[in-house]
Amino acid sequence: IEMRNIYASLQKTIKIKKLSEKKYQISFPYTGIAKKFWANFPWTYFTILEKEDMDDERVVIVQARSIQTLAQFLSHNKKKISYDAAFSLFADVGDFIRTLEKFNVAVLSIDIHNIIVLNDRHFLYMEDSNLYDIFNGEIVIKDPLKTKQYQKNKFAAPEIKKINTVRATIKSKSSYYNLGDLTFFCLSNEYLEEGGWGSHNPTLNHILHTKLFWAMGRCLEKRPRDRYYLII
Repeated sequence: IEMRNIYASLQKTIKIKKLSEKKYQISFPYTGIAKKFWANFPWTYFTILEKEDMDDERVVIVQARSIQTLAQFLSHNKKKISYDAAFSLFADVGDFIRTLEKFNVAVLSIDIHNIIVLNDRHFLYMEDSNLYDIFNGEIVIKDPLKTKQYQKNKFAAPEIKKINTVRATIKSKSSYYNLGDLTFFCLSNEYLEEGGWGSHNPTLNHILHTKLFWAMGRCLEKRPRDRYYLII
């Protein structure tokens, strides 16, 4: 049984099929910058049964109890997730972002449709069409249609929302803000307004001064140069 398209309209390259109970097929392009993405994807969370390369595509058969999008996971949990789940979301996706940065690759437009939830416990960013090469801590967006799509993401960093040129250069740390904002939404089912982050926001009372609170705050700095991903 083929799963319905669980990704946003941007995503057209990755296909997931449920072959049988606890058995899934994942196929994706394995060429260009996407190759760096998949070579560093956290496959260790899966039990891999088979792997095959066909031209510029790779097919992987995995064993898993369940695979769903973050959007589906939220709908099953009354639109909010627990502190522990939010911590896993932030850490799983954040660690992957940092891994890709070591290979000078940045991701853009993280949302509830391009993160999969594996076995109700691991949160994996699975979108290979929003990848950019990093040069001196910056990325260049050359396609204005892509820019418009990124600006529609409610969790986009402020600097992306403010782009008004055909060609734009932004800091690769835009993804940090994106991740922090998304995590806030998953904890509260509310969108973070500009200036809304901090101990003054009553929505944050249940995570105030926790590891996750401080880690999210480091990512949600207004100026990209002030952001960093660190959990301590």
